[in-house]
Amino acid sequence: MIDMTFRTAAHRDLPAMAALLQQMDLGDDAPLSLEDLERAFLSIQNTRDYDIYVAVIDGEPRAMFTLLSVQDLSHNMPRIAIISNVVVDADLRGQGIGHAMIQFALDVARSAGCDKMMLTSNLKREAAHRFYLDLGFKQHGLSFYYDLD
Repeated sequence: MIDMTFRTAAHRDLPAMAALLQQMDLGDDAPLSLEDLERAFLSIQNTRDYDIYVAVIDGEPRAMFTLLSVQDLSHNMPRIAIISNVVVDADLRGQGIGHAMIQFALDVARSAGCDKMMLTSNLKREAAHRFYLDLGFKQHGLSFYYDLD
């Protein structure tokens, strides 16, 4: 197993985060500019119960995810964790980093009092779907969106 540590992202991590996000399949969306990423980073930093985490390997962020914890008003009012922007550097995939990162995210969510973690994944990302199913996630319902632009 690769030696890594997890921590919340810092401003100095923005270039590495931008490089990681460019490796994601963004569909028709263009990758964020460093300036746009900085604006999003500052917004997330100022949002309660919302964090960006990085996996640091050899002193550099080589994987990341965002985690938001929200209070639900149904089903006995649980706290729910929503994980997104899950990405491992393409050069390091298949070495257990993603698995360790998700386990870390689950531990953070449990510590925040969450009893469920949710995520969405593009229908085309079949390898990601297998990855999440192998980790114990269950496919549930349908996801919809409304474009407000």
